[in-house]
Amino acid sequence: MMRFHRAGILLNIASLTRSFTTSPLPELLNRAGISRIAFIRHGNTGPKPPDGTDFDRTLTPSGKNQAAKGGASYGRNVLEPIHPSVLCSPAPRTVDTASLFLHGVAATAADCDELPPPARFELVPVRYLYDGTMQPKGSVLFQKLGYASLRTYLHNPDDDDRVAAEGVLGDYGNNALKAIAEVATERRRETVDEMTAAPGGEEGVETLLLFGHAVYLPAAALAVARCCNVDSGVDLILDTNTKEVEGYLVDCLGDEGVSLLSLPV
Repeated sequence: MMRFHRAGILLNIASLTRSFTTSPLPELLNRAGISRIAFIRHGNTGPKPPDGTDFDRTLTPSGKNQAAKGGASYGRNVLEPIHPSVLCSPAPRTVDTASLFLHGVAATAADCDELPPPARFELVPVRYLYDGTMQPKGSVLFQKLGYASLRTYLHNPDDDDRVAAEGVLGDYGNNALKAIAEVATERRRETVDEMTAAPGGEEGVETLLLFGHAVYLPAAALAVARCCNVDSGVDLILDTNTKEVEGYLVDCLGDEGVSLLSLPV
């Protein structure tokens, strides 16, 4: 099992990472030409509609602007070349964030409520990336802790809550790994001629994007870091409250570790 080499992390973090399924993820990513994975939270969101549920919440005008701004800034300048398949929760606020972000990357953003992504990208909704955030035990924990850091959830002084957090977040991380592995496996089947590369990009260094929800997003990032033996920067995943249209970049095959993705001030 991977060790994070820092006192204070090993206790409950070790319990959580043991729950992640051992997978040949680095090999799959390498063969698919994916070297990095970015985990990005959705933009600012309004309340649920009177006749709807949490799933139906949509981006506010501010959230739409955040999404386009993220794509035009760190999306274009840090993440390119971007893998053509983009993973996302199927919740409207996450799908719309991904679409607007990608238009920001491609410099084709428009003032539109419903905007499909640019032609060179395909959104891949993964049901569990939303459903996994609505598990009963997880919902109870969220009512208690709210938008706290991953470390706060895993170092909860209440034994029952801590065990519940390890289970819910561990399951979420494993399902994120499965979704990522499926994309990498599918890309591996493609021929070089069928690969979609960003203009001026290099083969073999693409970034896979995953758009999701706060609290659970760092669990997915930690799962990837653990499976790819990434140590440097893991504290960022553990201690940072993921802000709107911000997140983490995990260098799965190189030596840059984990870095934060932030909107320009």
